[in-house]
Amino acid sequence: MSARTRPPLLLIAPDEDRVRCLGLGEQLAGHWCTGSFPGVEVRSRRPQDLDGCQAVIVVEAAGAHHPPGMLGALALEAEERHLPVVVLGDGTERPVPMHALVRMPGDTPPAVLAPFLCGLLERNRRVLELAGERELDRRLMGNVHEQIDLIDEELQSASIVQREFLTGSMPSLGTVSVSAMWRPSSYVSGDFYQAVQLDDRHLGVLLMDAAGHGVGSALMTIAMARAFVPVTGEGVVDPGRVLDVLNRSLLQLPGGRHRFATGVYVIVDCEQGRLRYASAGHPPPLRLGRSALDPLDTTDAGPALGIFDDHDYQVMEDRLEPGERLLVHTDGFEQAFAGPGATVAELQGQNANYLEVFRTLGEVERGEDLVGRLEALVDRGRGSLRPPDDLSLVCVTRG
Repeated sequence: MSARTRPPLLLIAPDEDRVRCLGLGEQLAGHWCTGSFPGVEVRSRRPQDLDGCQAVIVVEAAGAHHPPGMLGALALEAEERHLPVVVLGDGTERPVPMHALVRMPGDTPPAVLAPFLCGLLERNRRVLELAGERELDRRLMGNVHEQIDLIDEELQSASIVQREFLTGSMPSLGTVSVSAMWRPSSYVSGDFYQAVQLDDRHLGVLLMDAAGHGVGSALMTIAMARAFVPVTGEGVVDPGRVLDVLNRSLLQLPGGRHRFATGVYVIVDCEQGRLRYASAGHPPPLRLGRSALDPLDTTDAGPALGIFDDHDYQVMEDRLEPGERLLVHTDGFEQAFAGPGATVAELQGQNANYLEVFRTLGEVERGEDLVGRLEALVDRGRGSLRPPDDLSLVCVTRG
């Protein structure tokens, strides 16, 4: 940049010292050591606007005084504009503190002052660059926070919508009642359950676990909710048939076989306790008594849903005795109870500790109390504020 276009040094001096200051400008030019000399503009008083200069030199001559408060006002304005200020002299006025204000003796020779000003201007150039970068970062962070707030609001709305697809008031029929625990690892969940009364004798319980976490998995659960039809005009739909329909619905989603889910559907005969169920790659339901915890037989279970389009899901049978509970759960519990002193790797890995936790709940009689006790145990676990996986459990109690 040429001397004509570069902002000059603003030199402020009393009227009686202007001639000497003009000479000072010529002497500084002779000792300038970096680039072209920017030139000097001499003023007898502080200008109303400091735009158009890149540094300010204030000369305090012996016997000559600037207006009271001038130096303090100048320092404040220069600080706001990131302009360095050099005061030559030993005046008594103490300006407000600022990082780029330096006092030097009034008789500082130009050979010393010139290289000092060069260094000061170079430093200030970098300060201005950093200030610009900081302002850009501030604006970018503001945009990021706005986007985060928007995403947060949208995810909260998505969570509300997803909850509408879950069974609200849990059904009960005869001596059989149903309770549920549903805890997403974030705003929304890849877990989905339904508990419905099928007729005057049967209840149906469906629990699904879509692959992955977050919004993509949650959208899969909405598709499964729409495809779940447990009763038609012909009557109660067979558990295997229910899973067949869900399997085809997932295969029709965009992404095809990359979108899959595990699941289990149980029909409970509330008079005799008979269980008819079909499973698709899902952890086996557990029959919980006062002192025993036994998995249902899933030898004939089929593969996860959304992978094979020609698989028939087989129906299996068992029985729920009076006083027993059926725990239908997702695999998130395999990481929920890592045990005391667990390492980070153990917290992230799978284990069977949850089975011991379930077994301790055998003495709890009411299904609602069992679910509440389980939620409290999860809350006391390490990492409970952000569990690694969604947690869902449906408890069927036969009184």
